[in-house]
Amino acid sequence: MSGEESARWNIPSSEWRAAVTTEQRQADNRVSDDVCCNKPRDATIMLSFRSARVVTTRRLIHFHLREPHLGASVFRIAAARNRLESLSAARSFSEAPAATSTSSQAKDSTSSEKTKKKDDNPNIFLDNLGKIFLGTIGLIIGSLVRSSYGGSNRIKVREQLEEKAALDPLEVDDLRAANSELTPQVFRIIMEDLQEAFPQGSATYQEFVFSVRKTMCRLKGEAFTVELGHLVDRAVLAALHQQGKAQDEPLPLAFLLTSLSLGLRSTVDDRISILFEAMQTKNGNVTYEDVRNMVGYLQDTCQLAPDSQVVEGERKYPTQQYERGTPVQLVQWEGSDQDVIDLDAFTAIVRSKAVCAWGECYNKKKSPK
Repeated sequence: MSGEESARWNIPSSEWRAAVTTEQRQADNRVSDDVCCNKPRDATIMLSFRSARVVTTRRLIHFHLREPHLGASVFRIAAARNRLESLSAARSFSEAPAATSTSSQAKDSTSSEKTKKKDDNPNIFLDNLGKIFLGTIGLIIGSLVRSSYGGSNRIKVREQLEEKAALDPLEVDDLRAANSELTPQVFRIIMEDLQEAFPQGSATYQEFVFSVRKTMCRLKGEAFTVELGHLVDRAVLAALHQQGKAQDEPLPLAFLLTSLSLGLRSTVDDRISILFEAMQTKNGNVTYEDVRNMVGYLQDTCQLAPDSQVVEGERKYPTQQYERGTPVQLVQWEGSDQDVIDLDAFTAIVRSKAVCAWGECYNKKKSPK
């Protein structure tokens, strides 16, 4: 070894260590720069191990120059160590994607568990929205069909009442027009004579007709009679047939006077007053029982509107059924049947929609000026 070489290699240990430390720091700075520049993971690992190898190799060269008898063995150990470090770096690099895939699988399993929990707690309304919609449509259609059938049943009953009626409304109008002289004053005189002739309050129809003609002849002569009287006869006979009574059976005077009022030429208020007086011939007072009987007489003599007589029956499903109402159904009263009423209360009942005598419920009341 020459003098220059010996001067080169005989470097003090402190200076040598400082030089090696400087080189190591420079290599570490290069590795940190690579990491900060966001280089790929494999490149960063390989650069770090490459810089480590450079430092180690330089250390070995210095060591070999100072200790030549141990240099070969040290170089073999360093080579084996470098191979082991390379294998470990490759293994860590291959295990990194596996760890990433494992974490992604864990996230997928967590999300699937959350989805499963949501499926375990479903929204009943949203899950059955179609069924609810179809059910609602079905209910609407069913209600419309039921209402249509119910209206048809009501119309059917009303048409039956019109067909069975003994008198047509036009015939009643003709009867009143033909008896222009049968005024409320004449009618009250006939009622007084009937009370004197039949104090018991009942008479057969033949007896009633004979007494009425007798009073009318006394007032205005034999020419004074009930015009179109056959219409009154038809109404009375139809009522007797409906009630299952014979012609020779005694009938209440209130019923007979109600049938005669078909030909009364007067206003509605006068007609209501005369009927109220006819009920007083029994005992002087008018009770709700008498009112119900009078409504039944008006119903039997075709003086009630057919539509008001139609009431709901007991059968309501699958469709509403209707029937001809009875006086009890037409005149609703929660009190006692023996409660006394006055003329105003009777007028309100007769004009109500439930009774609607002579179609008065369809006429608008005139407001007082």
